[in-house]
Amino acid sequence: MVLSAAGFVASLVVHGAAWLGIEWTWCFFPLHMGIFVVGVPAALMTGEPDPPAGGRTFWKHAFRGAPTWMRVMTVVFILYAVVNLTWGMVAAVLWSRGLLETPPAFGRLFSGHWMAVYAAAWSTFYA
Repeated sequence: MVLSAAGFVASLVVHGAAWLGIEWTWCFFPLHMGIFVVGVPAALMTGEPDPPAGGRTFWKHAFRGAPTWMRVMTVVFILYAVVNLTWGMVAAVLWSRGLLETPPAFGRLFSGHWMAVYAAAWSTFYA
């Protein structure tokens, strides 16, 4: 749980820095590998002999003991990861056609997903 929380905070810092135009590429590999270190055990923890059907039932089961603020945080960051990736893909196309001056921040695209995975793992371990 501590690794998930630390990874979440670190990815949040990297993401904020990327929005400011600072690319901390030295931390990409550890944060990227960290999502597997915490994500796989968190996913395994949600299993039960008769797993619930997918969708909302799965998430309710996964976060059954987590406080409401933690569940809301996880959902917000998962939705943000989708929006961030979509904007990144649109920005990449616009940049490739010369309609944007700068390419989308590479670190911002990755860190958006790191935040979602670390938040989900943190919530699962806390639960």
